[in-house]
Amino acid sequence: MKRLAILTVALLAAAGCHNYPCPPVGIAEGESFRITVKGVRADGAPCDGMDVPRLQPGDTFTLVGGKYVDNESNGCTRLGRPGPPPFATDVLTTCNAGAFELGLECEGQTASCALSARIYVGPNIAPGVNTIEDGILGVSWTGRGCTTGCADNYDVRIERLPP
Repeated sequence: MKRLAILTVALLAAAGCHNYPCPPVGIAEGESFRITVKGVRADGAPCDGMDVPRLQPGDTFTLVGGKYVDNESNGCTRLGRPGPPPFATDVLTTCNAGAFELGLECEGQTASCALSARIYVGPNIAPGVNTIEDGILGVSWTGRGCTTGCADNYDVRIERLPP
C-alpha cells in the first residue's frame, strides 16, 4: 500500500510538470519581432577566439515566428521560422526551427570550421506584450574539428512589429 501511495504521488508530480492544455501563445506564425542588441552579457562562454559573427550594441535584426509546438522538454513554445538569422547569413546556410522561443538550430561553415549554432530569445513573449525591454538573446556556437564551442548572450530589446 505504501508503494502504491509513493507511485501515485510520483505520477501526480510528473503530470504537474507540464501545463496541459498549452496556454495561449503570444506569437502568431509569421509574426515578426525586431531584436535590438543593448549589450553583451557576462554570463556566457565568450566567443573571443572563434571565427563567428559577434553582435554589438545597436545591432538590429528581425526574427519571425514559426510553428507552435508542445514538447516535454520545454513546454509550449513558438519556434523560429526556418532560415538563417540576418546577422549570420555569411556563415550559416541551413536553419531549422529550434527548441526554444523564436529558436533556431543552424549549420554552416567558416573558412576553417564547420559550425552549428543554437539561437533563442527569452523570456517567452506573452499575448498582448508589444515590447520587452530586458530580453535575452542567446547564441551558442559549436565547431566541428576546430574548437570546442562558445556561447554569447546579449541583453536585447524585443519589439513586436505590426503586420
